[in-house]
Amino acid sequence: MCSLYVVWHDRFKEFFFSPKDLWPTWMKKMRRFRELLAETGLEGLVTIVEGESCDERYLRLVHDEDYIRFLKKSSELGYGLLDYGDTIAYEGVFEDALLVAGSTLKALRLVMENELRRAYQPFGGLHHAKREGAAGFCPVNDIAIAIEYARKEYGVSKVAVVDIDVHHGDGTQAIYYKDPNVLTISFHMRAPWFYPGTGDVDELGEGPGYGYSLNIPLPPGTADETYQWAFKEVVPRAILKYRPELLIAQLGVDGHKDDLLGGLRLSTNTYRFVTSTLKELSKELNIPFLGLGGGGYGERSAEAMIACVVGLIDGIPKDIAERLDKAIGEERTRDSSEIFLM
Repeated sequence: MCSLYVVWHDRFKEFFFSPKDLWPTWMKKMRRFRELLAETGLEGLVTIVEGESCDERYLRLVHDEDYIRFLKKSSELGYGLLDYGDTIAYEGVFEDALLVAGSTLKALRLVMENELRRAYQPFGGLHHAKREGAAGFCPVNDIAIAIEYARKEYGVSKVAVVDIDVHHGDGTQAIYYKDPNVLTISFHMRAPWFYPGTGDVDELGEGPGYGYSLNIPLPPGTADETYQWAFKEVVPRAILKYRPELLIAQLGVDGHKDDLLGGLRLSTNTYRFVTSTLKELSKELNIPFLGLGGGGYGERSAEAMIACVVGLIDGIPKDIAERLDKAIGEERTRDSSEIFLM
């Protein structure tokens, strides 16, 4: 019996929002993810649903009108930057942003309207974009768009967002920094030189939102044991106390030990642990779960994404489990400090 929706579109293999030198790495990851679903047999354990674009009016649930006009114009011109750093404009970027946001909304509708209440959208999780503009390869914030859509269309009053991307989920935090009805929890690497330079423990929210932004900044070199301990100590307690009506996870895999842009030392074991933990929390609270792919820029990014999917599935048959072990299995990692002491 299928226990997870995977929302996929073949266009996901053909674009990204970063400078063009990262496109081959991203596109290889997306191609390999789709191949692994088939090769390991996971394809038969999930329900694959085709992603779709959304109408631009849904961007207005979150983003300023001036920015939406700028994004459309930049897409028509086909060159330049959408921010002051690294989110590029190209011909059709507006339509691609609508595809990512629309596919996230498709996944949301699936879990809100069906008995099967877990979904994974591998291109979603554009967590750096703010109301007023793009940032960090993120032209729109599909997480916030999904939250506002859930509020408007389904009457959801409380949402929790757990973000495990190696980069702090600054855009999502900023949008909901004064909102007690959205709990944001971010596990990320924190170092003076590391993007986006936010996510300290004292960033707790403002006004009525104080106490509803939780940040767990981790030093470079953090590996499986420390990461999983911290996650287990913080997330279940916070989620069960908050009791959201919808759980969204930004499941960026750029904390993997082989990532080009990261600095943590996580293995595929941690990604399976994280999603398995979140799955059990959503089942305990009987709430929908939406997982979004987030970042990932390494040779093993697709394998880490598959590990996320595995953690969200109930009852994997032995033959498929054996194939998965060969395809994505890795030894548990140790913190850098432990290695230096040897």
